[in-house]
Amino acid sequence: MELGLACPERTARFHEKSRQLAELNSRLPEFKIDSVPLERWLKRPENSAETLPPEIRRQYPDAVWQHIETDLKYAGYIQRQEEQIARTSRHESKAIPGWIDYSKINGLRTEAVQKLGSVRPETLGQAARLSGVTPADIALLGIWITRGPDKSLAA
Repeated sequence: MELGLACPERTARFHEKSRQLAELNSRLPEFKIDSVPLERWLKRPENSAETLPPEIRRQYPDAVWQHIETDLKYAGYIQRQEEQIARTSRHESKAIPGWIDYSKINGLRTEAVQKLGSVRPETLGQAARLSGVTPADIALLGIWITRGPDKSLAA
């Protein structure tokens, strides 16, 4: 829109749908089906926007109801993904000190030891982008770095 790539009609439709979504989100607590809040009702796998009672459904276009249903059903997954993104962001600039000997980290997979040892990434973010290095490897490496050179993860 800012670059002029969307025509005025498309821009108007986008703004109208955004307004309707915001309005419906704020109104969700008003709606109940069989005394069950609509937010909970739509999360159930057997329910969908198509099966909403007509008096509720006709208040907004189908596209808006579909969007709300998707948001509600996937909210938990979206939250977990956002938490993963936050963890990744924290790791992005965390430096990997030169004293790290990957072969001494108990629990680090052999493939990860080889990749990390040959590439010698400078940060956990760089290490996370190496093929063959898993999120579990990065978590273990992060703990190892935090504990310092004189501490072992062995119990």
